[in-house]
Parts: sequence; C-alpha cells; structure tokens
Amino acid sequence: MLFLENKKILITGGLGFFGKNLTTYLLENTDYTITIFDNNSINTFESFKNHFKSDRITYVIDDLKNPSLLEDALTNIDLVFHLAANSDISKGVNDPQIDFLNTTTSTFNLLTAMKKVGVKKIVFSSGSGVYGMNNENIFDENYAPLYPVSHYGASKLCAEAMISSFVHMHDMQAFIFRFANIVGDWQSHGVAYDFINRLKKSPERLVVLGNGYQNKSYIHVSDVLSAIFCVLNMENAQKIQSINVSNDDLITVRDIVKIILMEMGLVSTTVEYGTTPYGWIGDVPEIKLINKRIKSLGWNYNYNSEQSIRKAVQFLINEK
Repeated sequence: MLFLENKKILITGGLGFFGKNLTTYLLENTDYTITIFDNNSINTFESFKNHFKSDRITYVIDDLKNPSLLEDALTNIDLVFHLAANSDISKGVNDPQIDFLNTTTSTFNLLTAMKKVGVKKIVFSSGSGVYGMNNENIFDENYAPLYPVSHYGASKLCAEAMISSFVHMHDMQAFIFRFANIVGDWQSHGVAYDFINRLKKSPERLVVLGNGYQNKSYIHVSDVLSAIFCVLNMENAQKIQSINVSNDDLITVRDIVKIILMEMGLVSTTVEYGTTPYGWIGDVPEIKLINKRIKSLGWNYNYNSEQSIRKAVQFLINEK
C-alpha cells in the first residue's frame, strides 16, 4: 500500500528518462492522476504521449520560469516530484548558466509557487555530485563539508539548501534523494547510451574520454523507484531528510565497454582511451555512496552495477 491514495502528482521534468519510468510506475501501481510539467527541451513530448495514451495524465509544456502556468499546474496537487535539471553534466563545463538556470533557478521558482499555492510535499532528485571529492571518495549522508567539483553538483547542492529553507520557514516536507548513476529503460544520456549510439553509427572505432578506469556505482531505475516509495511509505517521516540510493559495488568504464561490445556482437572494434583519470573537468573518477540509511528502512536492490548496466544496455540496443 502506497502512502497516498487517489492523489494528484506533479512531475517537473517528467518527459525525461526518469520521468517516463516514474510515470509508468505510478500508472501501474496507483490510482494517482499525474501532471507532467516539462519544457520539452529534448523533444520527447510526442513519443511520450503516444506511449502512454492515458487520460490520467495532463501535460503542461512550458518552462519553470513561467510563474502563472506553474501556479496553475500546482493547484490541488498533493505531491511534487522535482526532476527538472540539466541532465548532461558535461554540457555545463563551459557554460555554467546551464546548470544554474535549469536546476538552481528552476528549483527556487518551483518552491516559491508551491508556497503561494499551498503545496507542502516535494521529492527532489539530487545526486552524488553534491559530495565533491575526498581522499577515499566514500560518502554517507552525514558527510561534511560539501564542496562540489562541478557546476552540476553545485547547482544540486544549491537546490537542496533552498528546499531546506522552505521546509523550515514555510512548513513543507522534503525527501531529498542522492542517487548513484541511474540506468535503465528509455535512458537518454549517460556513458552506456553515448557509447551505444556512437557504435551504431561507427562500429569499427570507439573513442572514450578518460583512461577508462573511472569506477562508479550504476543502479537500475526500477531499484531507484522501489527506494523512493519505500521512503514515502515510512511512518513518522522527518520534515526533511537526505537519502543515498545506490547498490554496493562499482564498475569501471572499461568493463562497461566490454559489456556493450559483447551485447552488440562487436569483436573487431578498436577502442581508444584517453589519458586523464576523468572523462571531463568536474567528473569524479571514483565514488561510492554508503546506503545504510535506505537499507535500514527495509529496502534492498535487485541488480548490482554489472547487472544494471547489462539490463540497460540490452534495452538500449533493442529500443526502436
């Protein structure tokens, strides 16, 4: 039993990869009505609408900087899933405004509209980028101080701080999830997605940014969804809490390349690796999230990193 019944949900950035999986979950497991608020920057509206064909979904195709439409969309909403952000971390390297406008500013606009309309609950999709780097690159939710090393991580941390201020000053409740790298059905970005698209165009050669020893956790989107609703089902939930969502192991980029080549049946592809330990400036080459908090609530994952990557890769290869 989910913690809400017959409720109204708003999903910002809902036309993206995670939004599509979340919408599928909600339609299959709840009676919720759903409002998707998205600027359609990745041009997925038509395919999204054609995929679901559900009268339980309302679409608002606009930007979070439009206060009047945002306030209208929030009317009678019980819970907001805030997914809208810059999904391509590397794009923000040379243009810091991408992350600031799409994550920091949009979050402030959303919170302001929520306050005005009277919506009290928000789920925020944050990430491991808020932690930055330390000697071991192992982080639990209590780690401090937080010094992000990318504009993406900084914008997420800014958003977390603003959410905290609105929770404490305007009687809201927030669930902040710091995810490892999410992979799965309908993935629209990420290392496996990029490699597969390149190999479909040019199977004879693959150029990899960095030396390929970047070592991270990859969690399947189905495990992420089960984690979120495990937390939302808690009794006596705190006003605000941050929760890492990750599996227990790591996988290198080199191993991801091997899985992709095997699944695509490519045996003669030349793979050229770079020399840096990171893929781009701001990339953290190795990071592990401690997941004891979410596990203490009774959650566990179904897929380790290798299984998550393989499952996602198989879907991406066969996706029409």
